[in-house]
Amino acid sequence: MIGLTAGLTLAVSLAGTSLTYAATPRATPQPGGSCPKVGKTYTVAGRGTLTCKKVKGKLRWTTPNGSTSGSQGGSASCTAPAGLVRRSAIPFGTRAPGFLISPEDHSYGSAAAIKAKGFNAVNVSVLMPYNTQGELDFSRYGGKAAWLCGLARGLASAKKAGLVVLVEGELQEANAQRGVEPGPVPTALRAKLADQVTSLMPDLASLLEQYKVEYFAPLGESEKWLGVDLTQANYPKWVAATKQIYRGKVFAQLFTGVPGQEAFGPLGITPNLTGLDALGIVFGDWQCSANSFAYTDAYVSAARSQGIGTILLSELGGVPKPADAVAAQSCMQSVVDRYGARATGVLFMDNPRDMPGAQVVEGQWPQTFVLGLKG
Repeated sequence: MIGLTAGLTLAVSLAGTSLTYAATPRATPQPGGSCPKVGKTYTVAGRGTLTCKKVKGKLRWTTPNGSTSGSQGGSASCTAPAGLVRRSAIPFGTRAPGFLISPEDHSYGSAAAIKAKGFNAVNVSVLMPYNTQGELDFSRYGGKAAWLCGLARGLASAKKAGLVVLVEGELQEANAQRGVEPGPVPTALRAKLADQVTSLMPDLASLLEQYKVEYFAPLGESEKWLGVDLTQANYPKWVAATKQIYRGKVFAQLFTGVPGQEAFGPLGITPNLTGLDALGIVFGDWQCSANSFAYTDAYVSAARSQGIGTILLSELGGVPKPADAVAAQSCMQSVVDRYGARATGVLFMDNPRDMPGAQVVEGQWPQTFVLGLKG
């Protein structure tokens, strides 16, 4: 899985209104956090300018096109639009981890562009930043309210475009720089951070329910970040906390892994999938190796034995372009057929377009492949 662009704040719209960069006239007021001075315009890297204005008594950032995009503290402009519905369509689309932060980094620059191409879904990640004390720390976003508000704007755009939306939590160091791939959480912080994730679930689940998000994984590939043991112990807690509020499908996206990695498959451990509605499969092996199939088969068997009926390909495809695209497409088709994903959904990995040698979706064979499955 490709990590999110970590130096950006989450306050961003899928339609292209971005509050993702710290505003600068060589200062660092953060859009979505404090709006320092009425009438002051700040240059926002890659997005033009944002201006601080007073609207209905509140300081709000105004985007280059004149629309307002959040308030001081992030509490305004977060009301879910009327008429949102949870769609039942089988999801066929892209897996774009950084889409809520910087949609322009992926080959489709907006939710509307994904829909216009013929897809009906997007699978996105949401960063959960943590500090060196093992606590979730939203200060770089202007606080938790601003963090949630930024997510709300992105979700609103995706839902209004008519997409089925899948959301996955992802952990990353709060001070990580742009372009840094998320990595395992330091061992000493893991237990405390797992509890912090549990505490966050009611707020996050409430937001996702308001926006009628269709699928939610509290922490995608959590064994990569927290290890297998803590994942076994805590994922059921995250699911239970989520389901008190959220009425969409709660799923787990398990890390396939390779021999020697800490993942359920390589370690031969059966994952605890208690309470889940669906299992998301990650399959990025262009060569369809025996190990990849063996680990994934074990995950699917575990899901079925624990009463989970929906098994979808929530992240199909690898990072670098395959050496042989024809063979890779044949491999991907065999994965779809093996796990019956044409009946449950396929989200193809759309890597950042500026990543050297990476496979993207738009205009290339994965686009035709997924649209052909959708029919």
